[in-house]
Amino acid sequence: MTDYLLNNKIVMKTLYSKLNIIIIIALVAGIMSSCKKDDNSTKSVTLISDADNDGYVANSSPRMVNSTGASIIVGWTSGISSRGFVSFDITDIKPSGDKKMVIEKAILRIHQKDYNFLPFTGNYDGIMRVAEAYLVNYGTLDKSDYSLAAISNCGVLASAQLPFNGEASLNVTEYVAEYMTETSGVNNIQFRIQFTNDSNTEDGGLSHARWYLFPGEDPANENYMDLKPALEVTFHYL
Repeated sequence: MTDYLLNNKIVMKTLYSKLNIIIIIALVAGIMSSCKKDDNSTKSVTLISDADNDGYVANSSPRMVNSTGASIIVGWTSGISSRGFVSFDITDIKPSGDKKMVIEKAILRIHQKDYNFLPFTGNYDGIMRVAEAYLVNYGTLDKSDYSLAAISNCGVLASAQLPFNGEASLNVTEYVAEYMTETSGVNNIQFRIQFTNDSNTEDGGLSHARWYLFPGEDPANENYMDLKPALEVTFHYL
């Protein structure tokens, strides 16, 4: 009986020792991870648009939201205007504690999937159009976001339709950096993409002129990682 109790005591002591080692390793790993995340060196990441929160909103009556389609549509369908949305989750790169993220550079990139008729050229109503990117804070995409007040007009994303799978990019550093500096609790950087002069129309040609962009997730095609909307961010913590 004495030997049995002694052996049990030895086994339990060994288990507790191993458990303590595991706990120590986990704590050290957590501390190292935290230190690595929050160090002050310059870092660069490429964020991919959140498929749950990108898509488009059509200016129909009532307005229609599509966040699960195979394309982000910007332009007109049967005369109804649509505006596209992309959303980038930054929670994984936010600093902990009282540190702040300082944006050094931010580049928005999208890729054209297709186009219908000629939405840019003005062949229909004599108006040349460009696609602009607006910095917005819409959270979860809903119908009100079509006309949501923008934080900033970041400029012209594209002034003409692109080659097959062509890329349009825009330097949005100034606007994202200011937004991050002046706004607390930011978890997403979001943009609305729309044509200038994009009211609903009855013009026969323009009413079907639209621009298709690759979304964050295409249910019919998972092999297009390089074509998804992306935000390239260079930053450091302060």
